[in-house]
Amino acid sequence: MNSGRALERLKEGCKDKRTAAAEGQWPFAAVLGCSDSRVPPELLFGCGPGDLFVVRTGGNIADAVAVGSLEFAAKHLGAKLILVLGHTHCGAVNAKAAGEKLGSYMDAVMDAVLPDVEANVRNTVGVLQKSPVLAALERDGVLQIHGAVYDLETGTVDFLS
Repeated sequence: MNSGRALERLKEGCKDKRTAAAEGQWPFAAVLGCSDSRVPPELLFGCGPGDLFVVRTGGNIADAVAVGSLEFAAKHLGAKLILVLGHTHCGAVNAKAAGEKLGSYMDAVMDAVLPDVEANVRNTVGVLQKSPVLAALERDGVLQIHGAVYDLETGTVDFLS
């Protein structure tokens, strides 16, 4: 599967479920999503075990651990697409927009997130594209990095260009 087909497959939904997940994983895509419990990427895209490599952080922030995990998914597991998935009514984004300080380690999320969902997604895509590993894979045409926003009210995913 090429990187362009990976995006189309995600848009269509995962129709073929892997039954041999215990034998290994070969996800066609990786998703960096928000840790919000209302936004499970596997369910949103109709995917089963082995289809997606999912990393979730508050506000879909690409910290060093998240970037390293996504590098592993792309370089060693063969993921052809990384999708940064934000969502409407994001608590982290809304708290940032309101100027809230949440205290403790939660402020690390507040320091990294932007006060607008789409801008936050685009920023995270930019962070990923600065990874030497991911940049090389994208430059070689074996990986695509895209952003999207899930609308909690309508259940639709808007893929950003």
